Amino acid sequence: MTRADKDKLFNYRPISNLSVVSKIIERIIKPRLIDHLTANRLLNPVHSAYGKFHSTETVLLSLHDHTINAIGRQQVTCLCLLDLSAAFDTIDHSILLDRLSKLFVLHGAVLYRVKSYMSNRLFRVKCSDQLSEPHHSSYGVPQGSVFGPLLFSLYTTPLSSLISSFSVNHHLYADDSRSYLSRRLTSMKTSLTYRVHWVLLLAR
Repeated sequence: MTRADKDKLFNYRPISNLSVVSKIIERIIKPRLIDHLTANRLLNPVHSAYGKFHSTETVLLSLHDHTINAIGRQQVTCLCLLDLSAAFDTIDHSILLDRLSKLFVLHGAVLYRVKSYMSNRLFRVKCSDQLSEPHHSSYGVPQGSVFGPLLFSLYTTPLSSLISSFSVNHHLYADDSRSYLSRRLTSMKTSLTYRVHWVLLLAR
């Protein structure tokens, strides 16, 4: 594994200094939110991360099972791996709140508390002994928080609908996505010709 160049600023990620009280509140709220999502079957079934019984092993088993079955049908599997760069830092707060309301049925006091948690966050940049003025952050979830990873997975849920609309199998894990398509060799070229453009759109 190559080490990232420390002289390039885009290799650095912000780390949030969260209070103990903040993390305790997050740990109280998170299980209740997961219970709500599970009871109403709102969790993405093809997203393996930050959830019970959904780990890296789940992703590997799903992909392995699909590939083995495809081989049994004498099909070839084409696999596309995508990794979102600085994914946790790109979450738009207004879009996230809109999705929590419309897709995950969070309203009233619950949605207000999430909005309060995300809003009015300040950040400063420190270089050697120099410290910048505080600035408001309208993007991203706090790195190192308890609640952040779950919010990210909910934010990226519509990605599954987009990929599925092209009749492509996929499995998400955190900020990584694995999309795969199995066809016989005689039809693989034709299938990829009209489906490959969605890969280019997501990769931009």
